[in-house]
Amino acid sequence: MGSEQTVRAAGLDLPGWVTGQFRALLPRTTHLELGEGLRATALDSGSLALYSCELHNASCLDASALQHAVGRIYSTIGGLCESGRARFPLRYWNFIPAIHETMGHALDRYMVFNMGRHDSISRQSNSQGGIAGRVPAATGIGHNSDTLVVHCLAASSPPVHIENPRQIPAYCYSAAYGPRPPCFARASLATIHARRVLMIGGTASVRGEASVHPNDTRAQVAETLENLRVLAISVRDIHAPGANGRHPFDNFIHARAYFANPDDEATVEQELRRVMPHAALEFRHANICRPELLIEIEALVDLPGDTHP
Repeated sequence: MGSEQTVRAAGLDLPGWVTGQFRALLPRTTHLELGEGLRATALDSGSLALYSCELHNASCLDASALQHAVGRIYSTIGGLCESGRARFPLRYWNFIPAIHETMGHALDRYMVFNMGRHDSISRQSNSQGGIAGRVPAATGIGHNSDTLVVHCLAASSPPVHIENPRQIPAYCYSAAYGPRPPCFARASLATIHARRVLMIGGTASVRGEASVHPNDTRAQVAETLENLRVLAISVRDIHAPGANGRHPFDNFIHARAYFANPDDEATVEQELRRVMPHAALEFRHANICRPELLIEIEALVDLPGDTHP
């Protein structure tokens, strides 16, 4: 799943480790045209699947229409999960156009996205005892095209969703960050092709629920890496105690950094290469979910040992 390389590419594609899972599996591909510009694709290999939805012209929608559309996307993906063998969501990627655009009533587009996501996940979770512990890791970043894209990696075995002791669970955020909180876990622990991995969602310079070090890229990188380190250690101590002698970043096998300022790429790359010597690295210019945040990092961590989630 990883190698010592640095990858740069334009666009907001999926990380290489995700698409690499399907290359040798000859998955079945299904395309669904759902109307109103919404298209779904299922890439299904049986025990592992990638469910994707694309909504064209999403940047033209008003707040009410966008909230409804996001709820429909998440309900569609939930239905695809229920219909296949790979029925447990492991990880989401949300690529949101015009993420900072104001939509009225003190809302930006990311807040409205969260309202639609929360609506759908709440409906799906009510019969299972609520949201806590039931939502997987996710990345949510902005881009400049008009298409809203949501990907869900799913498997036939359930993951364990993990929170960071330095941060409030995102689904418990206060109304300061919108009428409905974002619904995601900080990380998800899963077994993929007999390999146990920790999938860390998009992680930024957030302590508790507050953004810290505004307009300071180096400080935000350091804070983000500390969040990654603490999360990796807390999971390792419980699920992979045999790896305690290693530095936590030695087990990072893939990382992708999103940076808001193109001039910051060299700074971000230098620091990631220093602390993650064994990870395959990717870099993408993108808007982060809050305007004051300049950097977001997601990662894949190898967890050696015999204990399975």
